[in-house]
Amino acid sequence: MPPKNTIKLFENNKINVVWDEYNNDYYFPVVDVIRVLTNTKDPDDYWRNLKQRLKKEESQTVKNIHKLKMIDSDGTMKITDVGNTEEILRLIPSIHSPNIESFKKWISKLGKEKFDESLDPQPSFDKTEGIYKDFDNKRKDLVKKLSEHGYIKTEKVRRAMSLVPREKFIPEENRFYSYVDRPIHLIEGQTISAPHMVATICEKLELKEGMKVLEIGTGFGYNAAVISEVMNKKGHVYTIERLESLAKIANENLKRTDYYGNVDMIVGDGTLGYEKEAPYDRIYGTASAPYVPEPLKKQLKIGGRLLIPVGEQSTFQNLICIVKESENEFKQKSLGEVGFVPMIGKYGWPKK
Repeated sequence: MPPKNTIKLFENNKINVVWDEYNNDYYFPVVDVIRVLTNTKDPDDYWRNLKQRLKKEESQTVKNIHKLKMIDSDGTMKITDVGNTEEILRLIPSIHSPNIESFKKWISKLGKEKFDESLDPQPSFDKTEGIYKDFDNKRKDLVKKLSEHGYIKTEKVRRAMSLVPREKFIPEENRFYSYVDRPIHLIEGQTISAPHMVATICEKLELKEGMKVLEIGTGFGYNAAVISEVMNKKGHVYTIERLESLAKIANENLKRTDYYGNVDMIVGDGTLGYEKEAPYDRIYGTASAPYVPEPLKKQLKIGGRLLIPVGEQSTFQNLICIVKESENEFKQKSLGEVGFVPMIGKYGWPKK
């Protein structure tokens, strides 16, 4: 049976969309997106050329676009290339259009409308209480899906992600996306990682109670809170954020959610590490570096693990896991492709 798609309007232009109940996300036909952004007379040709260029560049973006059978506007069935919200947001910077920002806001509005539909419409309904009750349910559903898909493997990670309220680490305007498995924009070009990536980091670090952990890239504090909870709040996280605006909000979030006593915030260049509290049992980065920063390797305990994305800024990177076998010997393994914002600093990317 074909998916049930509906027509949505972006600036009076029709776009076919499909709502995926399982993943709580929309799917958008790429040619529809191109048509409304460019006003081209032949969006199919535009997409063929763009797709060919992206493939030559070995862009991961185009690899994530897949085909879906949908009902076209004339009522006929059509197989077309589609992307979910995250995939379309990654794709549209490659499309030449002055309407990119307004389209991003439109997609955000669609998600909020869908979230509001899930709330109890009864007149006696307390909206604030209802929203957070719904967040609890959505958190349980997401943890279940991440477990089914193999991202969550251990009970301690399942427990931590069930307890830490992701919605309290997300800007209010994007809070309805809290339990959609995708990155979410924060401020100053930064993002909060997708839940499956947070789970992956927690599992690959092999955390234990009593460990000392260094995080590079605090964001709004969610990752640090989850790491602390995986250790049952019996370890300590030192987290470095280069942007004071983010660090201030992260501090507030960690205090409000009762993780502040287990997490120390440092404002500075994360590529330098934090020598004062070294060595660390575990070190991980939430941004991508051009190579593994030497100070992080030096500040890792022998037997410790370091997890960091490495690769070009404009493409997907490799998630690298390093185990320190002796003072000068390291065992390195790639855990697969990931997509992170760039790590800025002396041993990272230069600030633009």
